[in-house]
Amino acid sequence: MNQLHLPELAAAQPYTLTAINNSTNSGNFCVFQQDPDLGVSNVLSLAWFSKFAFPSTTIKFSWTIDYNFVWSETGVLTPGVLFDASQTFNADLQNSNQITLTYAGGYNFINQTRGPNPGILYIKEDSTIPPKQASVGIGMSGFGTFVVQAQPNLNLNFSPHPRYYIAFGNFIQGEVLDISEMTNVAEVAFPTNVYSMTAILSADNAWTVKSTAALNALVVNARASDPSLTFNDVPRLLLGEGATNSLTKISVATNGEFAFTNKSGSKTGDNIFVTSVQPPTNPPGLEVGETYTITGKSGSTPFGPVDAMYMSKSGSTYKFTKS
Repeated sequence: MNQLHLPELAAAQPYTLTAINNSTNSGNFCVFQQDPDLGVSNVLSLAWFSKFAFPSTTIKFSWTIDYNFVWSETGVLTPGVLFDASQTFNADLQNSNQITLTYAGGYNFINQTRGPNPGILYIKEDSTIPPKQASVGIGMSGFGTFVVQAQPNLNLNFSPHPRYYIAFGNFIQGEVLDISEMTNVAEVAFPTNVYSMTAILSADNAWTVKSTAALNALVVNARASDPSLTFNDVPRLLLGEGATNSLTKISVATNGEFAFTNKSGSKTGDNIFVTSVQPPTNPPGLEVGETYTITGKSGSTPFGPVDAMYMSKSGSTYKFTKS
């Protein structure tokens, strides 16, 4: 049974991450931490938070930077193992930052006190700890973040400077992650004095991560010209699609590039319009089956694969049509 030890703590600043699934897949958003300067060898990251999301679903994660000591009887600690904390003791980096893990027919945290130095979370493992039966580490906001295999007569000194990341796939909260095998991960970096971020997974499984305030402002401004726009349009708006002077080039992924100079561009539905005083550097016409990349001021997005894409010209405007 989980046991939560709750001494009184001052209220901490809440952080919020909104995750929007605009992909065509169902799966779990996973929020986890990495810390290259944590100071403990062989430490593994946990799936700190994980929530399931159907397409077009919005999920919210919230936390405060309140640290914890955690342990669990995991057996041998390896990626894929589930860490379900049996004890969670609140900690802070100044006063209650040291604790001892002991074993007497069962594991137990004892002797929580002030450690030698502030800014470090100390875990002392005494001589009673059986090898390769449990794991111990630290958490944040009540859930484990970093753990190691528990061993007798070791002292662990965690110096946390966490960085936050989000992924999408098949994850369970508390699962031991193999970071080296994870793909399509996005860092969620909170700027100074910003406490709410939004991560959007697009239809092409690309991430857009911005402050929630910035994205809200983007949508509000865009609605002045198109009241139908919603938060789901954010990735497109960030790329400048539909905005004058935003398109910088159109390129074929596999064999060549259609580049324009002195141009403005827009995208409407399945059509791309480029107004240019110079013709494209490659001959008109794009190949069936290819995927094209539209690159704008803030990034790029795929366009295709196409069925029968072609380009027509009217005056100085080139029209690319998907089918």
